[in-house]
Amino acid sequence: MESMWQHHGRRWPRMGAIILLGVGVIGAGRAPSEQPDLSKAPQRLPVTVRVDFGPAGKPAREERVMVDKGSTPKDVVSLLFPIQSGATCCNTRELAAIDGVRADPATNRWWTCRLNGKGDFSPFLKELSAGDRVEWIYVEQLQ
Repeated sequence: MESMWQHHGRRWPRMGAIILLGVGVIGAGRAPSEQPDLSKAPQRLPVTVRVDFGPAGKPAREERVMVDKGSTPKDVVSLLFPIQSGATCCNTRELAAIDGVRADPATNRWWTCRLNGKGDFSPFLKELSAGDRVEWIYVEQLQ
């Protein structure tokens, strides 16, 4: 018969005790430099993001979200909807679609981005600041 080990009123087979003790020891002897540094967690910033589907007929959506420092307007829209990237005109980083609504050069429909009411920036490169308002708007440009 296997010998038993008793701990806190429970009886354990000796092999079980070895496993339990072994699990408790793993990682216990890590040097302080090996411990995860929680102070290096990314800084989070509050921003508001709004997506207006315009002529696509889907309802607009607006939310205040917390994003990592260094996030771009293109990054934050992906928190609300699935996105697709790729060249629709000139740049392979362009936003080709938001929630299945694609930019369509044939019908002159495009995704445009505004940051705090302005459009003179790159939505793929511009780093956001706390309190920024990002708007993605699906527009049909008249020819």
